[in-house]
Amino acid sequence: MNNNSYQFDLVGVGRRIKNIRGDENQADFGRKIGLSQTKTSRLETGRTSKPSAELLFKICILNDPPVNLHWLITGEGSKYVGKDINVDPNTDQGFELLISQIRELKKEGDYRILGKIQELVESKGKKSD
Repeated sequence: MNNNSYQFDLVGVGRRIKNIRGDENQADFGRKIGLSQTKTSRLETGRTSKPSAELLFKICILNDPPVNLHWLITGEGSKYVGKDINVDPNTDQGFELLISQIRELKKEGDYRILGKIQELVESKGKKSD
């Protein structure tokens, strides 16, 4: 995809957030990400401003394995981090270390560097075509 032509699709992102929420009600899901039920509803229907990167990271790390940020934003690729990761024994240990770091940051509530970790996972571990 050409980065210059990409437009943030609020409705598409909202549908994917609803997919991540699953059967959980909006109020409970919203509490986990720091939003009211009303704001969660607006987010899921695309009737809101573009969500912050921090909010998107929070949504991604609610799951184990974490949701792929690229999938959440664009709908492209695998839903979860690690689905396209090479399981070669030489790289698998590094991947497991990165996933454990994501889990530790989730516990500590430090969302600022999660994007960098995900970038490392995606750039170092993808299978070559």
